[in-house]
Amino acid sequence: MKRITLATFLFLLAGCQNPSSSIKTIQCEQRYIPDSANLGWEKYEFGNNDRLIFDKDNGQTFRFDEFREELYPETFPWKRESVSVNGKLKIKDFIKQDEYLWANSLFVLDLKTLKGNYKELISDDLETKFDIRCKYIKNKTTKVKDS
Repeated sequence: MKRITLATFLFLLAGCQNPSSSIKTIQCEQRYIPDSANLGWEKYEFGNNDRLIFDKDNGQTFRFDEFREELYPETFPWKRESVSVNGKLKIKDFIKQDEYLWANSLFVLDLKTLKGNYKELISDDLETKFDIRCKYIKNKTTKVKDS
């Protein structure tokens, strides 16, 4: 009887120490649409980083601090909105330098298939579209810095 009780306790303890986290990390590749030059797939960069860390429940994005080994909510000098809705991660950026020079972008990723698209528009002149495919990679941490 003691073995069953001890085994049950250890199982429950292990479950408490490793909770399923809503923090996820992905790496992605992109391909121009249309791919008339046959450039194929290439690494997609999230700013200066090759990975995106986000909360799959609410879409909030994070940056990883190597020194403190913690996650911090990302901040930008431009307007960014990120949400997770209907199984999709959506990230929208808007940058305005002046009334003539501005840019906006929309990144949409299906969190089940890990496929999506990215579109950017610069000053009504240049529109670029990409197919996106991603893979989950191991989180360095799920510890978010306390506010």
